[in-house]
Parts: sequence; C-alpha cells; structure tokens
Amino acid sequence: MRRSSIVGPIARAVSLACVFIFALSLRFGDASAAEKIRLGMITLSVTNWPIFVAEEKGLFRQEGLDVEIAMTGSSAKSLQLVAADAIDIGNSSLTDSIRVIDGGGGMKVIANSFAVGAHSLLAAKDIKSVKDLKGKRVIVGGVKDITAVWWAAMARAHGLDPLKDVQLLYSGSTGNRFAALSSGGVEGSILSPPISFKAVSEGFTDLGPVATYARDLPFLVFHADAKWADAHKSAVVKFIRVNNKAIAWVYDPANRADAIRLLSEKTKTSEADSAATYDLLMKIQSFDRNSAIRESGVREAIEVLDSYGDLKRPLKPVSAFYDPSYVNAAR
Repeated sequence: MRRSSIVGPIARAVSLACVFIFALSLRFGDASAAEKIRLGMITLSVTNWPIFVAEEKGLFRQEGLDVEIAMTGSSAKSLQLVAADAIDIGNSSLTDSIRVIDGGGGMKVIANSFAVGAHSLLAAKDIKSVKDLKGKRVIVGGVKDITAVWWAAMARAHGLDPLKDVQLLYSGSTGNRFAALSSGGVEGSILSPPISFKAVSEGFTDLGPVATYARDLPFLVFHADAKWADAHKSAVVKFIRVNNKAIAWVYDPANRADAIRLLSEKTKTSEADSAATYDLLMKIQSFDRNSAIRESGVREAIEVLDSYGDLKRPLKPVSAFYDPSYVNAAR
C-alpha cells in the first residue's frame, strides 16, 4: 500500500525539529536534566556580583545547572542552613566556616567568593593618617569580626598596637558605624561601599582599603556539606567554573557600563556609587579569577581564631577546612 505523499515532508520536518531541539539542549542545557543547586547568599550586595552576572547572562543554564537562590541574611545562618540540608552551597566568612568545621559541622570550604573586601577605613576630617588615630576611638564590626582582623593588620603596618593604641569599639552594622563617625562618637570607622563613598563625599578622610593588609585572608567563601559535595562533585565543579566565567566578564573593561548597570539594579544603589564600587574593586582585585584560596590565608584565619581561644587543640591542618580539589578541577 502506497503512503501518502505528505508523510515524507512531515517526517523531514519532525526530524529537523528534533535536531534543532537537540542543538538547543547542547547550547543551553536540558532543563529537565540540569543538575540542581540550592544556593544561599547572605544579601544582595557587591560580594555576589558574579552570581548576578551568571543569572542574567544564562551562564548557569549553559553549564547545565539549575541554581535556586535564597537569601540567608547572615554568614552564620548560611552555615546553619547547609547543616540543616535547606541549601546545598552557602556563602559565609572564612572565620565563621572554620569555627563550624572545627566544631564538627561536617562541612568544607570549597571555593573563594569575595577575596578582598571593599571596606575602607574612614576617619574624622582632622585625621590625616592611620598614625593620627593613636589615642583615638576606632569602631569595627565585632571582637572576632573580619573587620577587626583587617584593622589589626592595618594598624600594625602603620606602627600602631591595634588594641592598646586606640579605644576599640564595636558595631556589626556599617550604617551604625557611619552614624558613630558622623556624630563624632568615634574618630575612625571601617565602612563598606556605598556608605564609604557617602562618607568621602561628606568630607571624611579616606585612609584607604583595609582588606589589602591581610590580602591572603578571604572575606567570603563558599561552603558545602562534605558528603553532599563529594556526591555532587560534577555540579560543584560546574558552579565554580561558572563563577570564574562571570568574574572574567566583570573584569573585562568592555563590560564596565553593563556591569555597573547590573550592580545598581540588584543592590538598589545609584549608578554613581556602583561606578565608584566598580573602580575600587578593579583596583584591589576583589575577586580571585580562579575562585582559589591561598593556603596561607586559611592558616592566617586559623591562627587568628586560635589566639581568641575559639579552636580546639591540637589545631587541625588547613586540609581539614578547605578542599581545593573542586577549584583545581574547574580551572
């Protein structure tokens, strides 16, 4: 029995459609087969610029990942949510991560997130140098906060004892620290952008970035449950690879205007402040291009926490806290 002449064209059309769909799945990833990652970010800030890029430019999808993002509100909360299996990968400070891992949290640090913090030391208008702060009041985030570590490194570099030569005060909020500086309650305050730019515009003295004095010590890292990461190594490596691609995109001068626009939209800040943030981050290279963490940085964090009595003795090796195999596989 002879087939209808229409069958041939239909078959060819269906075949072409299948080829087209297959090509799209190779280019953008098959959503049904995509590896899912539940990502926890502390807040919508400059620290997550590469994640903003990866979302908008479809980089996760291209790598075959389906990334679901939730806001955790704090570094400690990110670690709690990973421990509770509410998220797969969390964003946290290296110091918080080390404390939890040392306590038997079953986690590991898998990559760098924000290598060099963009915080600066702002001072009263009559203060012209770090040395001028001797005998004055300086406010940082907390007794064991990363900003306190940065202040200590900066003070020592300028010949000051970070605890004895100043009266050290504490407040976890950049807004509160700026208020203390504005009111004259302190003469020195560690602030993050865009508030740091606001302080400069009001005439306060910019004594420079603080994190560069402890450059090997990352501000924020990515962490995950150790067993989950081992079982989903492909997804973790892809996630880091996407992060690296997004960082390269941010660092490309050709993308400056688009990057500033994206940061402004995501963080609800003015384009002027976002542009100033961009220029600062380019200057201090806030993101590591390979999402890598230097062993010396982890060791420095361990030494700082040990000096506070926060870690168990004998001290665990760097390898107990940071597993570089994922970063190395993503290079």
